[in-house]
Amino acid sequence: LGMALVSEVVTDWVGDSGLVKNISARFTGSYHLGDVLTVSGEIVDNADGLTRLALRCVNQDGAEIVGNASATVKNSDRSDDD
Repeated sequence: LGMALVSEVVTDWVGDSGLVKNISARFTGSYHLGDVLTVSGEIVDNADGLTRLALRCVNQDGAEIVGNASATVKNSDRSDDD
């Protein structure tokens, strides 16, 4: 579930005009039925038409579920502030 949420955030962020080149992640914790999971990320590089993202997924207590996650996307029409 954690990886699915990370993937969904990336594909939603890049939109229809972009392309997800790769996503990688490491499961760093477990989650339980009823947990509220939150995915956050930041742009760490934006060059040569590609944007590299750093991502993580935590539960409602701030415990990391998915860490060391990254994605590379072909730039879409999005700005860094979206």
